Amino acid sequence: MLAIRDVFDRLIANGCSPLPIGPRSADPRGPQGKSPARIRSNARGEPIWFHFKKWETFCDRQPHRFAFTAELRDPECGIGIACGFNNLVAVDIDRDDLIEPLLAVLPPMVVAKRGRKGLTVFYRGAEHWPKANYTGFLDFIARGAQTVLPPTIHPDTGQPYAWTTERTLLDTPVEELPLLTADHRKAMEAVLAAHGWQPKEDRQARTAVTAARSSAHSAVSDYFALSDAVNSAALANIGAWAPALNLPKGHWQGTAYRGVAHWRNSGSGRDSAARQPNLSISPTGIRDFGDDRGYTATAVVHFALGLPWLDAEEWLCERLGIEVPPPIILTNGSGDGRVTLPQAEAAVGEAIADFFASAPAAIRAKRDYEGRRTLASMGLGRPPLWVPAMPVSVLKVETGIGKTFGLLDALAEMKGRIAVAVPNHGLAEQTVADLRARGVNAEVYRGYDAQDPQSPGHAMCRNPAALKAAQALSVSVRKTVCVADGGEVKRCPFADECGAERQRKLTARVWVFPSVMLTNQRPDFIADFDALVIDEGFIDNCIAAPVTIPVASLVGSIDGPYNAIERAALHRGRQWLVSAAMKMCEVGGVWLSRASLDAGEIDAEHAGWLADLELRRITAGDLTPGMSPAAMRKTVARRGAENKASRALSDLWREVEAFHLEGHDLSGRIRIENGAITVTALRPVHPDWHLPTLVLDATPPPDLSLLDIAFGAPDATARIVADVLAKWPKHVEVRQLLGATVSKNGLGLRPGMEPATRNIRDLLRRVRVLAAEAAPARIGIIAQKALLDYIRDDLPPNVIPLHFGKLAGMNNMRNVAGLVVIGRQAPWPANVEREAGVWLGYPVEPTGFENVRAKVGGRTVTVNRHRHPLVDALRWLVTDAGLLQAVGRLRPHRRSRPCWLEIINDVVLDLPSVVATDWSPPGAVADMMAAGVVLTNKRDAMAMFGVSDWEARSIGGVVEVGLESLLENPYRDSNPTSPKQPKGSGEDTNRGRRAPAKTRRVIYRKVGPGQKVNQALILPYVIPGGEKAVREVLESKLGIDLASLEIERVLAKDSAYGRTILANCWRLVADIETEPDASEAD
Repeated sequence: MLAIRDVFDRLIANGCSPLPIGPRSADPRGPQGKSPARIRSNARGEPIWFHFKKWETFCDRQPHRFAFTAELRDPECGIGIACGFNNLVAVDIDRDDLIEPLLAVLPPMVVAKRGRKGLTVFYRGAEHWPKANYTGFLDFIARGAQTVLPPTIHPDTGQPYAWTTERTLLDTPVEELPLLTADHRKAMEAVLAAHGWQPKEDRQARTAVTAARSSAHSAVSDYFALSDAVNSAALANIGAWAPALNLPKGHWQGTAYRGVAHWRNSGSGRDSAARQPNLSISPTGIRDFGDDRGYTATAVVHFALGLPWLDAEEWLCERLGIEVPPPIILTNGSGDGRVTLPQAEAAVGEAIADFFASAPAAIRAKRDYEGRRTLASMGLGRPPLWVPAMPVSVLKVETGIGKTFGLLDALAEMKGRIAVAVPNHGLAEQTVADLRARGVNAEVYRGYDAQDPQSPGHAMCRNPAALKAAQALSVSVRKTVCVADGGEVKRCPFADECGAERQRKLTARVWVFPSVMLTNQRPDFIADFDALVIDEGFIDNCIAAPVTIPVASLVGSIDGPYNAIERAALHRGRQWLVSAAMKMCEVGGVWLSRASLDAGEIDAEHAGWLADLELRRITAGDLTPGMSPAAMRKTVARRGAENKASRALSDLWREVEAFHLEGHDLSGRIRIENGAITVTALRPVHPDWHLPTLVLDATPPPDLSLLDIAFGAPDATARIVADVLAKWPKHVEVRQLLGATVSKNGLGLRPGMEPATRNIRDLLRRVRVLAAEAAPARIGIIAQKALLDYIRDDLPPNVIPLHFGKLAGMNNMRNVAGLVVIGRQAPWPANVEREAGVWLGYPVEPTGFENVRAKVGGRTVTVNRHRHPLVDALRWLVTDAGLLQAVGRLRPHRRSRPCWLEIINDVVLDLPSVVATDWSPPGAVADMMAAGVVLTNKRDAMAMFGVSDWEARSIGGVVEVGLESLLENPYRDSNPTSPKQPKGSGEDTNRGRRAPAKTRRVIYRKVGPGQKVNQALILPYVIPGGEKAVREVLESKLGIDLASLEIERVLAKDSAYGRTILANCWRLVADIETEPDASEAD
């Protein structure tokens, strides 16, 4: 019997796409002997089989010959094939009584196999068919399905599958298999119908769409499937809707409906009447041949009728008689899982304790593996077969619950050396201070560029010129700037006062460092750790900056420390790069293809060797400690560019090596266009940090495969060990305003754009209203940096601003009266798709974001989603996760007094008791409130605040009806459960709530004959200082003296002093009521 390795190689040679089949696992959740599986090692270093995710990609391509080396080495490994590749299909007949009648109508049987029952016959499909299940009769195994082959052991019989024909797939190329046509399938289905099979209802003909599940990501996939069904139904019934669009020059042309895409500008400037009907709506698809753009039916309705996406979809469904697809309901993983804050804190502590309890076994397995490998290199014993995979445990904790404090408490109680990664040095210093307060020996690791805490104004490296030179040369700072040993030891002249040298003498049980260090080696003076903790996200550090290599730079002689064979190999490799680049540039920008590699006869091992050879050209020149600045500049000028080019070429060959090993058809990291090769390398976590890892993150990636890739770990290594969310107090009131213009484009804040001053003014006015209502308490605002930079000088003094992207660890809004979050970060679809290509190793289909119906606060809105789950996960990390981090600055779980949260955007978040309403731009009253005085005289308002005549007309009755009627107060009506003031508490529970602004009436008259008495309202917390301050404001702004000014007096019980006296009285009464009776005491 052939070994599985040989079976795999023969299947590859005959044009099949083979897969490893895992044996039956004792764990019912594991492989059961009939499905593709992979091998990984557990915490003890033992190999285990696990389900092979995304094996369906091999229905479109073959795996690399060495893709499954570890699996094929296992004696229990079986073999299967992914159908669809090379149009390989199989008819798997379940019932023995159907074999004879079916074989009578199918092509001749050349290759077939049998398992426990029935028969599986292999053919070459005449079309690209998907899989199909004729339940109870047969399986049509095609694209999207796989089948198990001999000599795999059948899990039910314990006997191997067997070939039933003389020829097999091991000696028969796919192209020699009989051709199965559509007529054969019809004849096959006729036989099945004669034996009782009934075809299922055509999905496109259904008039109702089932509800989508509420799971965050399956719901999106379901929605796309349902939306596709609607668009497919539209193509099947074009006459029901296309003529109703009233397209210019609309007419039928056979089965297609043609017209002018009037929403697209003509390239020649012609109007619709003079343009060609280039828009074709046909049963095979919709395309505008004028700009060669494809559309969905919903998109055509959206553009042709100018309807919002939601209305366009409803319009289309109404004419097709189809129920509108229900909106998705995203939960971000919470659902009904919110618990009380004490329960949440306990759950966090328990999860952290469980991790540290399991970490020692995993680290022992790793060190045992390393020890055995070292002994094997010395000729003592055999090398270990399995590299133990270190566990990556993800603790998902909602922002504000206190995951960091739980970690600090755990570190104080445990033993062992722990590494803690945090986003920046500021958080590292705070973490170390907190650890030291708990008695833990902890230190911050600071890089050469970081500030020296013991020498303010100085970096850790006291020789910045030498540091810059070493970095420009891409050489070791330690060996060229600090200490050089070239026969004579040379030390940096600043060594005695250098912070980096001082740091090397430190010892600590816990080291805290910025997470950017995770992609670099562990510093050589720090001993190995027992576990790694990563606080907050870190994967952004795993994508290197793109490096561009001009093709012209690859031509010419090659210098360096090489022998003749090595120099010739580098020449051939570069010549191949030039040749491949020139061919690809002829067809425009393309991704590097496997076909071009095969043509150049460059395999993974050869590419890795070339990468090592290119690195050999990097030299420090004569850079040594103590060199003069002028000499350093000369060295950098002489060697800097060559070293940089060698580093780039080494990275390129290293990615070519990875491309080979990963087995993709196209590389997602190497692109050739415009006469240059661009490399965007993946920088995974360095092996020095491959330790038992705990990731503490409020917003981990929805697709955890990102963490698996970041650690270079097998699929499904990263897992969420707990998802902890706490209940929000009822007095935290949440509102979302929908429909406001908040994007950078809409606000005109992208480089080169003119600011949209009216849209910006409306947002600023909203902030001013909220600040005036809360005064004298402070409020917070979080928005995009460009918007804050534009309005910062106009913000009221009681507003604390923060911007997206700089929120980690910020705790300065925990006591604000309220928080307004404006806008969101939104990445360009093309950028996220390219980033996903770097993560995956192959390019993602550039479909862009699509509009999806979603629910927020009882309202239906459209949101952007991507069909590829990893692309959508990257989008989520920028947009949704950024908003969740912003909301967390309010620390809502820990609020003992009422506060509010207002979100101004259309992003769907899973927040408790959110109320959604439409955006209504504030009027001129908002500007007046910010100044502390609201005028009712139209001319005075125009003079004092510069408001327009139209806006001034709306303020006339403000004194009669009060500010409450002019300004929205959503929580009074929408949140009837808001807490009441407890009797006898003496506490002002309305402090910080969205209540009507505290105002007082003012009557004034300007100096001069014929001047009338005017009325106004003042906000005393915005203009403190009483009558004198109000007079100064009015006279200075109006430019005229006042003849009289009267301010409404406040009742003593309503004044701040009166409330204080009453509060003290209530406390005194409460103390008396709780004192024990003297008679009872006796």
